[in-house]
Amino acid sequence: MASHRFTIDQQRDFHDLMAEARKSRGLTQTEVSERTGVSQSVVSTIERSPYANMSAVDLFKLCDFYGISPNHIASVLGFWQEEETALSGNPEVRSLIFRFQELYERLPVIFRPLAIALLETVVKEAEKENAPTR
Repeated sequence: MASHRFTIDQQRDFHDLMAEARKSRGLTQTEVSERTGVSQSVVSTIERSPYANMSAVDLFKLCDFYGISPNHIASVLGFWQEEETALSGNPEVRSLIFRFQELYERLPVIFRPLAIALLETVVKEAEKENAPTR
């Protein structure tokens, strides 16, 4: 099986993303370890090592805990480009989209359909406002 070599920028972006996710929650690596079951040494390695030797299970546990989409990780690491849309080109809108996704993933499952329904309502109203008049 061929291995994928990451660029220096991809490595830095990945490490920064993981470290910032932890720091933004005001947690130490030890606290993340205790809450996720991922060893502190793995948390540290993921935040600093150019070629972190980690299991996919550990990475998924951390992504879930931090509210980071595995698709976003794949994009950061260059496995594919996230789809560009007119909205994603606007930094403010892109930030709101990522913030919604982050908050959605933290919601208790019972409230997720409500969040989607609210977002769908906002989108439908915006479409009505922007519909061409005949």
